[in-house]
Amino acid sequence: LAKQVINLLKSKLICFRKDKLFMLLSMTGYGKAEKKASNFDISVQLKSINSRYIDIVSRVDDSIFIFENDIVSLIKKKCVRGKIYLNITTCTGPGVK
Repeated sequence: LAKQVINLLKSKLICFRKDKLFMLLSMTGYGKAEKKASNFDISVQLKSINSRYIDIVSRVDDSIFIFENDIVSLIKKKCVRGKIYLNITTCTGPGVK
């Protein structure tokens, strides 16, 4: 599950254009990604606004709380400044819909 979250974040922080990688440079934006599988659902939302320094405010479900520092570190590697709101919700169990 943690790998799914990290892959979703990576796919939203780096974009592909004409077979070249480039990073998003704007500090203001919103992105949402959802993954539905047979045993879990996950939703990741990122919202950023202009700020002089890097500031990450995160709300993460208890099921992936132990990975919060890894996820925040990944965002800090990709973003230099701005206030970033991270919201991750999960739903786990057999037959999740």
